[in-house]
Amino acid sequence: PQSSAVTCGLPAFPASHIKMNLPTNLCDNVVTAQEGAPVIGVLALHGGYHEHKVMLSRLGCMVREIRQLPHLEGIDGLVIPGGESTTMGHLAERLGLLEPLRAFVADGGPVMGTCAGLIFLANTVDGQKKGGQRLVGGMDLTVRRNFFGSQVDSFQTELDTEIAPGRKVPAVFIRAPAILATGPRVHVLASVPLDPEQDGAAPKTAPVAVQDGNLLGICFHPELSKDNVWHAHFVSLVTARRATAGTKKRKVDISHAPVQVTTSKRNVRA
Repeated sequence: PQSSAVTCGLPAFPASHIKMNLPTNLCDNVVTAQEGAPVIGVLALHGGYHEHKVMLSRLGCMVREIRQLPHLEGIDGLVIPGGESTTMGHLAERLGLLEPLRAFVADGGPVMGTCAGLIFLANTVDGQKKGGQRLVGGMDLTVRRNFFGSQVDSFQTELDTEIAPGRKVPAVFIRAPAILATGPRVHVLASVPLDPEQDGAAPKTAPVAVQDGNLLGICFHPELSKDNVWHAHFVSLVTARRATAGTKKRKVDISHAPVQVTTSKRNVRA
């Protein structure tokens, strides 16, 4: 298959879809997992990581906040949450996490990136801040930051996706990116329609959820919904990878770990 590309545009949704009414898992507790459950790390440098922990724990996973290099030891999968991708890259580099994260991806480790986490996983990012930004990379796609506008342009809608046949799934977009181009390995799981061009041509669509092997990239915030379909799909990738890898856990080289730095626990979404 050939690479695909889209141009920037606004979502072609009815006005009713723009109203924000957020179900959230922010105040919910993480469920204790049983012995032998898959261990999924959630990058907790900043952003909305707690809600991901809640969703994953409800699916029977043992969850671990990743703040320092030793926290990567023995994880079966990783979630990179929303937040601010430039800040995330700066903190990851400062804490000595950037290269180990790249190694985890290169080794086939399952990773789900949402919103800023998707940007962090992309090989190419359009609209970077002056001076560029640090990326983990690994996903064969191009992402544009703030594709749908600023914070006030945030919206929610419902999507069709093959991982939930026969029904719609909720999607919350907060200063969201979109995927401009995908390589031949990338499989599109969900898209949103865009406004028709001025010449009256049929609306184009923008991919907003994709899979590249064990890497799952999502433009929106599935953790802000009670619907666990995206997290369940990711857990299935982790479980499959765990079955093929057996009980052997990947070792992390911590011999050159930096001095511990305190990081923010604020929930910041972007």
